[in-house]
Amino acid sequence: MASNFFTRLYKITALTLLIGATSPPPQADAGTVVIGGTGSALPALRALAERFQANHPATHIEIPSSLGTNGGIRAVSAGAIDLSVSARPLTTPETTSGLRAVAWGRTPFMVVVSSQVGESAITLDGLADILAGRRTHWSNGDPITPVLRPPSDSDSTVLAAASPALSTALAAAHARPGMLIAVTDQDAAAAITGASGAIGTLTLAQKIGEGLAVKPLTLDGQTPDPAALAEGRYPLSKSYWIVTGATPSDEAREVLAYITGPKTARVLETFGIIPSP
Repeated sequence: MASNFFTRLYKITALTLLIGATSPPPQADAGTVVIGGTGSALPALRALAERFQANHPATHIEIPSSLGTNGGIRAVSAGAIDLSVSARPLTTPETTSGLRAVAWGRTPFMVVVSSQVGESAITLDGLADILAGRRTHWSNGDPITPVLRPPSDSDSTVLAAASPALSTALAAAHARPGMLIAVTDQDAAAAITGASGAIGTLTLAQKIGEGLAVKPLTLDGQTPDPAALAEGRYPLSKSYWIVTGATPSDEAREVLAYITGPKTARVLETFGIIPSP
């Protein structure tokens, strides 16, 4: 049954990539602002867009399905969308090309398991043991199914930066044949909730925004909540930036000023997103 699930996920992901490679998002009409980017932040963006449009009826905001961080940045660079939320800072070539990024917030980056898994805690070293293949079964004897993200994905870079042991274990996991790799945040959520014994990573913002039935694990004894992150007790987080081109439209600048302004902090907090340090 798990094999059938993985096959379906692979086919859906491949089709999504094919469509994304051949059909870029359409140009926006005048008065329309299109925002794309990493999937984990889109529910929070949609909530802010509804509030903005309630007071600015002449501006229409469109937020398509996840383009991913890299896809969103490329779409802004090509002029296909106006703004994009990124889970990584811009590179030097990207800023040299005229792209700009504004810090938006950060959220706990969680290690999560499917609801059937009995464990409730893990350590960074314990996660490294799973990714390296040194631990293959849960305490009750059920097999562990790691759900990876592509090596270049922000989830992978956050994990690799957490400790040398995790960096080495993650490289070993990516090199091992037959591993389940989820391309988008939504793919990862589907795999973790749909596969028996699954373990993977998601942000608190995505869990809240999509109402996901996954179980976050405490990490090195710390609960992945905004207070623990703000106080420096919880060790992992994902930061977000809003990316714009060199010459955004007046409407895009107005939307950018709103979604990155102080009035949105209380809305973002409901999604587990706190201000950037």
